[in-house]
Amino acid sequence: MKKIIITAIIFLLFGAIIGCLLIGNLGNQLTPANSSQTNNLNCAPVPLHYELAVSEENNINNNNKPMEFSVDLNGDGVNEIVKFYREISSNYIADKFPIRSLPIIMKVYSDDDGCFKELYSYTADHNKMPDNEMGVAEVISNFWEDGKNIVLFDTISTAYGSGYTTSMKFLTFDLYGYRVVDGPQIGSISSYRLLKKNSGINILVSRGEWGSTENHFGSHIQKLEMWEWNEGEYVIQKLGMTKNRYEKDIDNIISGEPHLLKDYKSIIGSNLYTFGYEDKLLTKEDDLLLATFTDTLIKQDPSLCKRGQEENRDTSGNIFSVDLEDDGNSEHLFFPFKLCGTQLVGANGNGFFFIFQKSNGSWVSMGKMYGSSYLVDSTKVDGYKSIKTNWLEGPVTANSSYHYDITQKKYITTE
Repeated sequence: MKKIIITAIIFLLFGAIIGCLLIGNLGNQLTPANSSQTNNLNCAPVPLHYELAVSEENNINNNNKPMEFSVDLNGDGVNEIVKFYREISSNYIADKFPIRSLPIIMKVYSDDDGCFKELYSYTADHNKMPDNEMGVAEVISNFWEDGKNIVLFDTISTAYGSGYTTSMKFLTFDLYGYRVVDGPQIGSISSYRLLKKNSGINILVSRGEWGSTENHFGSHIQKLEMWEWNEGEYVIQKLGMTKNRYEKDIDNIISGEPHLLKDYKSIIGSNLYTFGYEDKLLTKEDDLLLATFTDTLIKQDPSLCKRGQEENRDTSGNIFSVDLEDDGNSEHLFFPFKLCGTQLVGANGNGFFFIFQKSNGSWVSMGKMYGSSYLVDSTKVDGYKSIKTNWLEGPVTANSSYHYDITQKKYITTE
């Protein structure tokens, strides 16, 4: 009889253990897949159908770097690991440019002796915007004047046509734990400035109102809005429409339409933080060079200005200095947005870099390169450094290489 009782007790205990295990597994199965705070601390694998994203956009200095960061977000003195993942593409445009449809995923891990344990997971809301490509990301300290680190990043929504929308987001840690704060969405004819204030960062956004008869990258009436940082979230203040038309240049709007920004005079002149896709500002010296380069290009090839309209000096663009010979004298790369009233930059930001060198007191052309951004290589051909350019098809980046040819005295495409 005692043996029977003991055996029954053993079976009951065994059954209780099995039941607990089953209930635990069922609980794990009922946990939402997109849950923010992750309780499962097992070594986390790469999400199915995904790969680690790399920076491939206009931020050429971060080109092809893995989107992976080591940063202390929660202030405990130990760095977390932040990784961004994109879909592994199986479809391509022209057998070269990958097409992705699934949204970007970001995960925060702790690093326990090389075993990444998942602490937080974020998947972009695919119902609002596709967010199917990764833009740029950066770790910033004390962004909201709270002494903490954040990760500022862009996701890109595109149908792989001529336009796209980037969504600015902020990964932070606060009383709610790890979370992502949504910032503004920036279209291909929009621009922004981050304005520093005592309690954090405000975001001034300018949105071009594209008229039916206007060129995509031409001048537009601009709609201004201020994203104000207020107790852990951004609150949008509508500022109104500009009286005049502007290109994608928020600095001219600030100086030309002060009546729209009268309530923000205290921060308009403050320290500006530039991130991602913003263009560099031209100096007065750059303005003189721009006029000189324009004259040189017109004389060399009048077709650059439609119907030879040399009297039209409506030209804008960026000028970059780089020493291609390592002789202490800088060559210049001129990237015109508009030349003599003719729009040269396409809908994806692709255009031409015209290379100039000073010789006997005058600037002479050294050829041109196609792209939206550039990277100077340390290797030299015929005494000059080679240059790689990136150009965009939708948000997807391709590249070309150029080297100097001493016989033609200009940069040519590397085969």
